[in-house]
Formats: sequence, structure tokens, C-alpha cells
Amino acid sequence: MFALILLAGCASSEVSDYRPYQGKLVKPDRILVYNFAASPADLPPGLKLSGPGFGSTQPTAEQHALGRQLGAAIASDLVTEMQNMRLPAVRAAGQPPLKVNDIALIGYFTTVDAGSAAKRVGLGFGSGGAELQTVVNGFVMTAQGMSPLGSGTVDAGSGKTPGAAAPLVVAVATGNPLGLVVSSATKGYGEVSGSETIEGAAERTAQDIAAKIKITAEKQGWI
Repeated sequence: MFALILLAGCASSEVSDYRPYQGKLVKPDRILVYNFAASPADLPPGLKLSGPGFGSTQPTAEQHALGRQLGAAIASDLVTEMQNMRLPAVRAAGQPPLKVNDIALIGYFTTVDAGSAAKRVGLGFGSGGAELQTVVNGFVMTAQGMSPLGSGTVDAGSGKTPGAAAPLVVAVATGNPLGLVVSSATKGYGEVSGSETIEGAAERTAQDIAAKIKITAEKQGWI
């Protein structure tokens, strides 16, 4: 019975409003993945990005540092996921400039909130959940410059896990490629496994983006 209580609250994700690129693309020599940005200043200059803008509230220094840490982690995880698909993905840092047919993945965070571990474990049902909302855009380099590719939304939601304070009876009864908006909201089993933390939300974000890229790569005949 206890196992059922734990499993009922596993973090999950849902994809919606996904509009992938419909045209034919030459398989790129490189897919450059930039560190996901925690502020506008962290973005590569000169690109018109789709999706929600940065929040109106200026992030604290702590939030900005956390965002940069998560942005590097998502970029690294995403490169690994794509390399495992035999796609030519690399981290953008230190790479030569983009050439024709190269693809760039550029993302940024609109929300970074680590939440409260004490509330997640003690109260459960989503209380104190971490939240990470991410926008990612894909571009292909053409002879005329960068051209945008696809768009979509991914919501990696929190499992409504009963906390230690929840009555047992309540616990049992409750049951683009490339241009994605990725919302990861996490909510104590997941706290132990890491899935309910902000780092767990970042891991799911990379996995969700990679899953959509895989579908597009298969349709394009790249893999």
C-alpha cells in the first residue's frame, strides 16, 4: 500500500501546442547547443526568439546563479541525449561559427524557483514544489542567415505526492524540432530520488526536448 502511495505522485510531463518544422532539412554537420540562458544578457545577440519573454521580476543573484547552473546542465544533458541518437550534437562554446545547414538550439528560462524541500516532504500535494519554465528555439543557418524552426510547449508537471503529514486514507483515495516551451513543476518519494527537485525538473526538460528532436530527426531520415 505504501508503494502505491509513493507511485501515485511521480513527476510527469505533458507535451502540448507542439508545432514541429514541416519542411525538408539537409542533415546538419553540427547541432550546436547553447547553454540555456538565465537572463537576456546570457543569450546570443541578434536572434529573434519565439515564446514567452523573461519574467518582469528581476531575478535575484542566487536565482541567476542557479539558472546558469541549470542552463549548463540542460545543454550538457541534451547533447548527450542527441549523441546517443547518433546526431552530431555539440556544446556551442568553443565551436567555430555556424555554417550553412548547421542547426542551433538556444533556450532560456522564464521561471526558476527551487521551491521548498521541507514543504514538499512534510505537506506534499504539490506544496513547496520547484518550478522551472524553459523556452527553447531551433534555428538553421542558411545562405541568408539564421532561419527559425518549429515551436511547441512541454509541461513537466508535479506529482501530487502526499507528504508525511497527509492522512493515510487521503493518500490512498487520491489517486521545436525545435522551439519548445518547457515548464517543469515538481512536487516525499521524488525528493529522495531527485525527481521532485529543480535539478530533476531540469533533467526532465532535457529529456522532453530530446524526445521531440528524435521524432523530427526520424521524419527527416537523419536516424
